Amino acid sequence: KKMTRANFVSGVGGTNTPMFMAAYTGSGVQINDATDTKGTFDTEFIDVGSVYNTSTSRYTPGFVGKSFISTGMSFYNAAAQMQFVRVLFYKNGASLTNATDNPANDTGQIWISSQLIVDHNATDYFEVYLRSDTANGSAIEVPATSTNSSKPFNYFQGYKLIT
Repeated sequence: KKMTRANFVSGVGGTNTPMFMAAYTGSGVQINDATDTKGTFDTEFIDVGSVYNTSTSRYTPGFVGKSFISTGMSFYNAAAQMQFVRVLFYKNGASLTNATDNPANDTGQIWISSQLIVDHNATDYFEVYLRSDTANGSAIEVPATSTNSSKPFNYFQGYKLIT
């Protein structure tokens, strides 16, 4: 008996654009201990729809609906005194959610990622903020140095969800 394939996507359509991927690919940025600091992502890899602004490090969707956004950040502390790290998503200048890591022992390097599905209007904007607390109050390098621009590990990205 011959089997045929049914079209299970009937009635579904649209595109998942706009979409963007931006990264920080330079030397490490020093931030103060125990201070929420805005993440900067200065290099665009993808920006379909011109929705990401490198000068403000903001994603502004330009449509009403839902988007998937994600970030990954590398934290470094030369004194190996990090006790806590956090990445936060902000919407329109206010904290929306955060992801944290509390290592069992003080450490010198942590990579953390966070993902979120967000509702928005066309003019809402999204940003990434960072924080780390150290045992000795020393500065943190975040984003940590990422000189391989073809394989960034400090990024902010997102795209439209088809609903």
